[in-house]
Amino acid sequence: MTSQGRWTLSISSGVITIGALPAFLVGVYAVDLKRELGIDDGLIGLLLTAYFGTSAVLSAPTGRLVERIGARAGMAASLLGVSVFSAVLVGFGRNYAAVAILLVLCVASHAASHPASNLALAEYVPPHRRGLAFGIKQAAIPAATFLAGLSMPVLGAHFGWRVAFALLPMTGAILLLLLWARMPKGGQAVRKGGGVRPAGSAALRWMALAVALAIAGIQPVGAFFVAWGTSEGMEKAALATLLSTAGLAGIVVRVALGWAADRRAADSLVPTVSSLIAAGAAGVALLAVASSYPVAALGVGIAVVVGWSWNGLFHYAVVRNHPRSPAYASSIAQGGLFVGVALGPLGFGLVAEYQSYLTAWLMASGLMLCGAVIMAYAWRQLRRQRVSDEVEVTANGAGR
Repeated sequence: MTSQGRWTLSISSGVITIGALPAFLVGVYAVDLKRELGIDDGLIGLLLTAYFGTSAVLSAPTGRLVERIGARAGMAASLLGVSVFSAVLVGFGRNYAAVAILLVLCVASHAASHPASNLALAEYVPPHRRGLAFGIKQAAIPAATFLAGLSMPVLGAHFGWRVAFALLPMTGAILLLLLWARMPKGGQAVRKGGGVRPAGSAALRWMALAVALAIAGIQPVGAFFVAWGTSEGMEKAALATLLSTAGLAGIVVRVALGWAADRRAADSLVPTVSSLIAAGAAGVALLAVASSYPVAALGVGIAVVVGWSWNGLFHYAVVRNHPRSPAYASSIAQGGLFVGVALGPLGFGLVAEYQSYLTAWLMASGLMLCGAVIMAYAWRQLRRQRVSDEVEVTANGAGR
């Protein structure tokens, strides 16, 4: 990988991490926020739903904008917004309404991070290293979860949640300086006609639906695994350790899948994503029948390490199959991911409360299985569109 490619990958990963941290910090410091703001678990859940729901709504319009202004400007806008609004949150987030508004403003800025970083990787990373680059970049999401959790014993337990949030503008300022110094101002994205609808957009929307269902099924594992296991009589500390270990292993698998993707044909990417989602569905289904620690360990291992490892591969597949509009295509796909993140834990929690964990896990597994099937169908649609485009190009060439 070239020096420019390495800098692009490092900055892109940092942008994604900074943008994702506010939501994870809310989860980690939920107890402190509830005590200080006088709110309950329902309002914490509403904060997170609003956060990811706003991301889903703004994803496609932001991607279209990034396609026009370029990767560098898109990442700069994302970093600046998250840094400024998180700094205001630290100083003026004294009640629930203020915290909610500032978090929504943070995520409005974060919406640009994925399409901008994907566009940057498509422009500045050599084609034979892009799979690895996307794997590393998407590993920034579980890394953000790990960092948010690590901040509690290191900072939060001694200084409170505001100090942890104060790291966001400080780190954002450093990344802005690096972005200014190391990223070229121009790029292929800054062009007339940028932001046009991607070719094969119907298939892309099926892919977005597929990942919305897949994420809605797998996201509750991180949110409810410990609570579920505790209700089954398992030890809380052991469950938390198991979930953390699976998450770290998942980071390695994401990077490994990206490395392998650089050595495989483009036609294999989306089918591989579909297969990984289906395997994850099997792992989640195991949790529905698990009554012992070994079975729970097997279920969460399959679900998290395999069934949650396709994220980077999916983003790479979207960019690789839409080379003329990578940012816009990424934003449509990312919108599906945000919908799943926003609605999955909410739906799971309601079913678990009013029915049972057994029903909730089976529902989650079924959602993932549906996502795998729809992903396979979307790939058929995408291939059909590709063949149609090739026929049209051939016909136009023959008519000249």
